[in-house]
Amino acid sequence: MDIPAGNIAKTHSGGPNELRPVIERVKKFGFTGYVRVIHGGETGTEGLIFLLDGETKLYLYRNRDGGQETRGHQAMKAIYESGALLSSTIEIHTNVDVTTILDNLEKQVPAAAASRRSSRRAILAWGKTTQKKEGEEIKAVRTRLEEINASGYSIDVEALLKGDDEAIRKNLADMEEAVNRMEEEKRRLKELEPMLSKEDIKTVEALFRDPLRISEVESILGEMEKKADRTKREEEEKKAIEELKELSARKEEKERKEKAEQVYDLVIKYQGEGGKEKTGEKAEEGKEEEEEKRCLRCGELLDDLGACKRCSEDTSSKKHLATNLHADYTFDNFVIGNSNHFAHAAAVAVAEEPATTYNPLFIWSGPGLGKTHLINAIANQIISKHPGMRISYFTTEQFISDLVEHMKKGTLDEFRTEYRQADILVVDDIQFLAESERAQEEFFHTFNSLYTVDKQIVLASDRPPKEIPTLKQRLVSRFEGGLIVEIQLPDYETRLAILQQKQDDRGLHVDEEVIALIARSITSNIRELEGSLNKVVAFSSFTNREMDLELAREVLSDLISEEEEEGEKEASEKKKRTKGKAKASEKKKQEEELRPGHSYLVEENTLKGAVRLFKKTLSSENAGKGMAVIRTNPSRVEREHKIKHLADIYWLTDRDSKKNKTIQPALEKLMWEMGGFLEDNENGVVLLDGLDYLASSNSFDSVTKFLRRMVDTVAETDAVLIVSLSPDTLDKQQVKILEREMDVLSYL
Repeated sequence: MDIPAGNIAKTHSGGPNELRPVIERVKKFGFTGYVRVIHGGETGTEGLIFLLDGETKLYLYRNRDGGQETRGHQAMKAIYESGALLSSTIEIHTNVDVTTILDNLEKQVPAAAASRRSSRRAILAWGKTTQKKEGEEIKAVRTRLEEINASGYSIDVEALLKGDDEAIRKNLADMEEAVNRMEEEKRRLKELEPMLSKEDIKTVEALFRDPLRISEVESILGEMEKKADRTKREEEEKKAIEELKELSARKEEKERKEKAEQVYDLVIKYQGEGGKEKTGEKAEEGKEEEEEKRCLRCGELLDDLGACKRCSEDTSSKKHLATNLHADYTFDNFVIGNSNHFAHAAAVAVAEEPATTYNPLFIWSGPGLGKTHLINAIANQIISKHPGMRISYFTTEQFISDLVEHMKKGTLDEFRTEYRQADILVVDDIQFLAESERAQEEFFHTFNSLYTVDKQIVLASDRPPKEIPTLKQRLVSRFEGGLIVEIQLPDYETRLAILQQKQDDRGLHVDEEVIALIARSITSNIRELEGSLNKVVAFSSFTNREMDLELAREVLSDLISEEEEEGEKEASEKKKRTKGKAKASEKKKQEEELRPGHSYLVEENTLKGAVRLFKKTLSSENAGKGMAVIRTNPSRVEREHKIKHLADIYWLTDRDSKKNKTIQPALEKLMWEMGGFLEDNENGVVLLDGLDYLASSNSFDSVTKFLRRMVDTVAETDAVLIVSLSPDTLDKQQVKILEREMDVLSYL
């Protein structure tokens, strides 16, 4: 089968250790295409390594004249042996339909299947495909062996050149394979170094010079790796126990605060009942109401402790199934406003059709803004509509606590079974997962085991995934794989509605002016908003004073001031501050130097602002080289800004140009060029323009994935990435997604 050539992004000469770095590099940037290794001209051989999104899918090695063909492990060895020869050529091909090629290859039977010679003999027969004289061939082998010696290895060249030509070729191939394996072990040792002693490292390094001792090196490093894993597990267990102690202390403090708040709740309950105990007929009505409380899951009557006997028996080993839910957190009593309407709509959609709309659903906000209410409402709604579904609801603190307990008992299998049996997984305070590496590892596998079988996952956090410190990237990417919604600070009208519903639910009668004062004064936390109302009501009951403005100001004196504005004005100012916060931050950033290791999204109608920043950053003392990929004709940009002497400029276009360097809107090509530039210039500056053009040529999701890789690459260097965007060229939701990935600067 003829393989489409596509676009050749890069060409390399072969040689020792030339092919492997190329493969590692294309994998790092999520490359889709194939790497081709050619040796011996038109009658020689070629090796093809097919990759899809950075993952190797197939090795194919064959004679270019249509002869013998091998695949899989044998092909891989042959390709790396060919790539190690100085006379070989390595090509990177992009813009090809790898999926279709692989499908077509799958249908074919390899040509060598009917009559196959020894695969090793076929691979090593590289000398037969050339027209060199025998003496020249042996001379080439000697040269290659001497190169291996010069690269830091110690081999007996003369001993390897003894025997007939076939034996010499085999000696070279065996030595090449041993050297490649030894290079792999060197990389392996580097990864293990932080967990090994200096003596262990010296023991292995002493063996590196002799490639023929590769098996011994592999065995020693294997044992060291097992030892390091055991040590790491022991340290993780010790660290997890310490983390559990900290979590317990935090939990005790939280419980103390909750007990203090319960005093106010009791007073409010008393106040709502008119300060009188239930007697006679009224008490009987209350008793009847208590008796009518039923389980949301199966409909059975609850016992005195509010537990369902049937569900408790059915799920005796499933202690997280629904029993931890707050039954009074429902959609019916969730107050909807401008700050939370999108999060509410997403939550309702998930509750109506679990695992078919947004999965996972990630809700984040500051403390006390209603995310716990929403995730409980989702679970309660699902239980009422789908009683047979298993709901697993827990906080991250519970997850870590259970993990440590099971680690102590040696019952991790029970722990995993318990947490991976749910139809709906609901987790609160997921940000605490970052405090434990072992917990992250366990939750990663829990997440995967449920997600891969289409189980709904709902997560709540006090910040978006990318801003959770020390959270592993593989968890960040999974959390971002569904829908991320934010609950913003409530406006005045929403705060007022929350307080009014609060007093209605509890049968209170609070003066409207008092409600308005509290709504104006408490702006950042719904829990504090409700707590302030509780304090006013409780203080009025304790002191037997009228619940008026004077009393409210006295009780909340630490939260309000005499200069308090009217509700509407305060609400307007709050909106202005909320909307203007980003702008103020952007203006401040524009006055500062761009920081190394950061990526910036420059929102502007023309390219001028981004180019000025690009030029200014390149002129700074510590800046390196520059690379600009722009949609505008480079000749025009050069006339206006004079940056050609500072940077390599590429015109992002699918047409050819005699005057300017061009680059096609293929993301694989961009990944290769930009990624390669950043690897070679760790303090470089990159400018990218034309996101709308890239999105139309590929897809917005692909462009977002590409940008995330670039942002992550920049974050590990001292480089700077500047991305120019005219917001009107994309949807508002797409712009918001990009704004979450980078620091935003505005020239609008």
